[in-house]
Amino acid sequence: MPPSANSAFAAVRSRRLLLAFFLLLIGASFASGTVSYWLGIPLDDPLLTYFIFILSFSLTAAWAWWDLQQAGVQPQHLLGRWPRGYNWGWVLGLAIALLAFSLGSGLLSYALLYQLAPDWVAENAESLLAIDLDSRFPKLLMLLEAIALMLVAPLAEEFLFRGVLFHRWAEKWGLTPAIWLSSLLFGLGHANPVGLTIVGVVWTLLYCHSRTLWVPIAAHFLNNATVYLLTRIDSSPAESQTAAALTATLAAGWAPGLLLMIASAPVLGYFIYRYLPRPGAKLPYEHNASVAR
Repeated sequence: MPPSANSAFAAVRSRRLLLAFFLLLIGASFASGTVSYWLGIPLDDPLLTYFIFILSFSLTAAWAWWDLQQAGVQPQHLLGRWPRGYNWGWVLGLAIALLAFSLGSGLLSYALLYQLAPDWVAENAESLLAIDLDSRFPKLLMLLEAIALMLVAPLAEEFLFRGVLFHRWAEKWGLTPAIWLSSLLFGLGHANPVGLTIVGVVWTLLYCHSRTLWVPIAAHFLNNATVYLLTRIDSSPAESQTAAALTATLAAGWAPGLLLMIASAPVLGYFIYRYLPRPGAKLPYEHNASVAR
C-alpha cells in the first residue's frame, strides 16, 4: 500500500517539476537562439541541441534540489553515500546486457517502423549522418556531446527520474507502479523508448538495492561513455556510408535486433524478478535519513 500523506514527499508535486522543466526548456531554447545569433551558428547546428540539453537539465536539477528543500526534504538523502566495497562486477554485467537489449530493441523498432513509414526512417537516417558533417564547430560539438552524455545525463537524469519522481510516485502509488511509471517517462524521452524503459527499471532497482544514487549514476555514466566511445572509434563513419546504405541496414535490423533481445532478456528478466522490492520496503531516502540521524 502507498505510504500515508504524512511522509517526507507528501508536499512534493511532480507536476510542478514537469512544469518547471518545460519552462526551463523553453528558456534554454531562447538562450540557444541568442547564442546562435551572437556567434553566427546556424539554428540547425547539432551542437545547439546539446547546449539546450545541458542547460535545461542542469537548471531543472538545481530547481528540483531547491524545491525539495522548500518542501522539507533533504536532497542529500536521495543521493546517499558513495558505496564502499560495492560489487561493481555485476553492474558491469548488467551494463553489457542493457546495451545488448537497448541496441536490439532499437534495431527491431526501426525495422518495424521501416515497414510502416519507410520515408520517415530514410529521413531519420539522413539526420543521423548529418550530425557531425553539419556542425561548423566539430570539436566543440564533441566536447558538448561528452559533457551532455557523461556528466549532465548521469547526474541530472538520475536525480530527477530515480530520485525525485520515483520517490514522489512511490509515496503516492506504491513502489512497483513508481518503478515502471518513472522508467516509462524516462524511456519516452529517448529515441528508443522500449529499450530505455527497461534500462530505467534496472537502474531504479540498482538504486533500491544499493540505497545510493551513485550506483545508477555510475551505471548511467558507463552506458553513455561506452556508446560515446563506440561512435568515435571510426572518426568518419558518415563520410563512408550513405544515407541509403544506413537505411538499408536499419530496415534489415530485425533479425540481429531480435537475437540481441533474446540473448539479454533472461539476464534482465531474472534481475528484475529477483530484485523487485516487496510492497512496504523502505525507500532509499527513508533508509538514508534514518542512518544519518
